[in-house]
Amino acid sequence: MIPPPQVPIPSETDRRVYFERLAATLLAQGVPGDRIGELVAELDGHVAMSGA
Repeated sequence: MIPPPQVPIPSETDRRVYFERLAATLLAQGVPGDRIGELVAELDGHVAMSGA
């Protein structure tokens, strides 16, 4: 059996940069800032629950 590939766990800085880029992209597409905040908070919660 072939083991699954080893995927590096992103650092806190990597996650922050990703979330900032996501927020900028959504804002540029006209998504309201308060909704972006909700989405980022939800994603951050999922990341925290996953242990990544």
